[in-house]
Amino acid sequence: MKLPFIFQSEARKLKTAFYEALQKQDAAWMGRILDGGFEPRGEACVALRNQGSPEVLKMYIQKRIRHLNKVSALYSEGQGMARDFLESGQYDRLETILETEINFNQGDYSWHPIAHVFSCAADKQKKLQWLEKMTAGGIDRIDGRDRILRSAIYYNLPEAVDLAVRLGIPPYAEDEKYLRLAAEWQNKEMCLYLVEKHGADIERAKYVARSEPNDLKAYVFLSELSPDAQKKPATLDSLSEEITALRRTVEELTQLVKQQQNPVVRLDKPSPNAKLTP
Repeated sequence: MKLPFIFQSEARKLKTAFYEALQKQDAAWMGRILDGGFEPRGEACVALRNQGSPEVLKMYIQKRIRHLNKVSALYSEGQGMARDFLESGQYDRLETILETEINFNQGDYSWHPIAHVFSCAADKQKKLQWLEKMTAGGIDRIDGRDRILRSAIYYNLPEAVDLAVRLGIPPYAEDEKYLRLAAEWQNKEMCLYLVEKHGADIERAKYVARSEPNDLKAYVFLSELSPDAQKKPATLDSLSEEITALRRTVEELTQLVKQQQNPVVRLDKPSPNAKLTP
């Protein structure tokens, strides 16, 4: 061993070993370095994000969680990595992050990885898989979480709309805000989906949009939608009413047909007291 290295501080030794382990993509060695107390900061942290293999990244996160002794303390760091990987298109690294214990049920939606899932260049199925994983722990601690539904509508992902509704975001809140947004963005498919699948009230949306100068575009668009869009989703009660009405109609038609097939000739008999005229 070279003499100068002996006099290096322990921190310096760990940092040198860190870069060597990173260069060799040695996850086990990286784990021992992190157990030794080294915490990547600044350039070291950037190097880890940009150069670390999925195995090295996973080791780093697992060790950090263990050292910090609680998952929530790592949420900003893990979410920051996920966001960076989404922006740079490093989706294999993102999926490594999603396999760890990072808590995604925290933070503000404006910078949350969920928002970047919608805007990234990945295909639809990947986006839906990542959204399912990121929301598996709930969304109640995410500020501005209602914007998940807004993003699903804007990026025209009906399955993500369903996910947002399952997570507790009402699709007809605030005077049909989401239906009016879909109309403002000229998305007929999504408008019909919100009405027919999730019970949005098109008449209410039109009424509100008509009274708001900024929503006149939405009002015109909703007014031009197919009349079928104005129908509410069928329920047991509505189906029962329709069946009853149909039965009544059939009975009336049957009676009318019988009368036409067997006409009754009515003869007016003279009154016994009536006088006969010559």
